[in-house]
Amino acid sequence: SDKMYLPITAYYGGTVGIPPGTRNAMNAFSSAYRAAGATPDQLAVSAWDPAMLVADALRKNGVDASAAKIRDYFVNMKGWTGVNGAYDFRAIPQRGVGPESLIMVRWDTAHANFVPGSKAGGKPL
Repeated sequence: SDKMYLPITAYYGGTVGIPPGTRNAMNAFSSAYRAAGATPDQLAVSAWDPAMLVADALRKNGVDASAAKIRDYFVNMKGWTGVNGAYDFRAIPQRGVGPESLIMVRWDTAHANFVPGSKAGGKPL
C-alpha cells in the first residue's frame, strides 16, 4: 500500500472522536494563532501545552515559587487538559499524557494534510 499511517497528537486529525476538553483546548490554540495572523506547525503544537502548563503553575503558585514547589505542583497534577490531551503526571510521570491521547492518521499527499484514521487512543472511527 502507498498509504502511510502514524500516531500523532489529536490536533492534526481534527476533532472527530476527541474528548470535549481537548477539543476546547485545540480551538483556543487555533484561535490564538489566527488572532496573531500565524499558522501553527508541529513545533508550535508540541510547545503549546508545556508553555501553558508552566503559566498555570506560576499563576497558582506565584512567580516567586521555588523550583521544588513547581515540581511538586506538576508531580501531583491530574486533570489539566491541553491540545495534547488530559494530563495526569501521577499516572504518567515526566510526560503527563500517554498513548490514549494519540490518534492514527494517514498522510493525504493530494491535499498535503493528515486524515484521521482513529479516535483518541486508537479506537476505531
